[in-house]
Amino acid sequence: MNTEFMPENLHVENNDRTEGLTLSEKYGCFDPGKPEQYDVGLDIGLTRKQIGDDDCLIKMSDNDYRELVRKLNDEQKRYFYHVMHWFKIKDDPLYNFLSGGAGVGKSVLISAIYQSLIRILNMTPGSNPDELKVLLCAPTGKAAHNIGGNTLHSTFCIPVSRGFSYKPLAMEQLNTYRLKYKYLKVVIIDEISMVGCRMFNFVNCRLQEIMGNNQQFGGISIIAVGDLYQLKPVMDSWIFQNTATEYGYLAANLWQDNFTLYELKTIMRQKEDSQFAALLNRLREGHHTCSDIETLKTRVVETDIGLSSLPHLYTTCAEVNSFNEYVFSQANSKCDTVECIDSVTGDLSERLHGDALNRVPDDPSKTMGLYKNLKIAEGLQVDFSLNINIEDGLTNGAAGKVMLLDYRVANSNRCSIIWVLFEDMNIGKDQRSQFQHLRNNKIDKTWTPIFEVTRKFAINNNQSYQIVRRQFPIRLAAAKTIHKSQGSTVNNLVVHLGKRKNNHIHYVALSRV
Repeated sequence: MNTEFMPENLHVENNDRTEGLTLSEKYGCFDPGKPEQYDVGLDIGLTRKQIGDDDCLIKMSDNDYRELVRKLNDEQKRYFYHVMHWFKIKDDPLYNFLSGGAGVGKSVLISAIYQSLIRILNMTPGSNPDELKVLLCAPTGKAAHNIGGNTLHSTFCIPVSRGFSYKPLAMEQLNTYRLKYKYLKVVIIDEISMVGCRMFNFVNCRLQEIMGNNQQFGGISIIAVGDLYQLKPVMDSWIFQNTATEYGYLAANLWQDNFTLYELKTIMRQKEDSQFAALLNRLREGHHTCSDIETLKTRVVETDIGLSSLPHLYTTCAEVNSFNEYVFSQANSKCDTVECIDSVTGDLSERLHGDALNRVPDDPSKTMGLYKNLKIAEGLQVDFSLNINIEDGLTNGAAGKVMLLDYRVANSNRCSIIWVLFEDMNIGKDQRSQFQHLRNNKIDKTWTPIFEVTRKFAINNNQSYQIVRRQFPIRLAAAKTIHKSQGSTVNNLVVHLGKRKNNHIHYVALSRV
């Protein structure tokens, strides 16, 4: 089971249960107890990373694999066989960028390549099929779940919210990674547009450190997949640009110096969808026609009255927050505002704890995604605000609807469980199974129980003490920013482009449908 990628958070939910009685007595918090399929290894000090290897996908059956390859179009097959040929006859690492716009089948091709590589790389006499040879990664938990992989942060131990200044691993950690990646040959990175130059350099340095050499990426092949006609990475340069540091312009650029482009152009969607995808791909490259503009104008409305039940995209956080507040205020179902529980840990005098707590910012992006006051109501759309379990799909951005606010603690008005129906029924499957004993006749078996979690964070990079916050890891999601919508797909959508002009923002917003 893969939890939030910061190592100190891997065991935190178990610690929550240990102090559950204290919190229940003081704040009326609910202790869900241990899941029915509880991992006893946690009780003897083994972390989930030591117990299981979540980086290994289940091998597809040979019949399903052959059917998958058979369905590839000619364009996909050309690249597929190029990769297979390379690894059959060459020892040099492969550095490729597989690009393409909406509807060209990049995800399908990733699956086919992965399944083929784990077969080819295990053909060597004496090879152990349980050895990790191919990694699937993505910059976000949601994108990683979509391809059955892990985040770049967890895969390469990239610290969260601390920039990309490289820090070598401790010797014990390094030995663990060297053992884990001893037979690694290929890393496939999806949604490469979200990976900036500094993060990419970090991955390069980490692989060099783990592999113990100075070759690019430690001599490991990299297949990067995505579409660079997207929005610029957050707090980073484009992957193809040099960093804006004093010496950045003098340094070599890993992307420009090593990677070869292969672009998919054949649209794989059904006829009606393919016409819209073709329009999007013309818009993507700035080759849209007058007819395309007229087609888009037919979807313009003067007011969004009556459309509040549909997902909305905005360009700014202020607009998103305003719309979510409006939807919450109009809810005629059971509502609640869950106040977080904050405490201080670390080297700080107890008399100063109050001052420290008063300095905690209201911005959830600075508090590990946990809100100070979480407004929630039955029937409203929500999504996860941080990664909880990537393997189970409980990732930042996973979308669903609140079905029930459940209060289980006697004489307490604090919500105990938020039951959510996810749009994708594969999300939360393990969670539903492990806590099925909490269901009653009011709760459908398709609803997933969401519990409060705790996370630690520093204030203004002061590492002498930390704030520990307890809160539900979700947020209202009637509206999102266009930037946060990258990688998502919905059936219906209301887009507010406003007056802000960002490169690629129209294409990114419209291609969510």
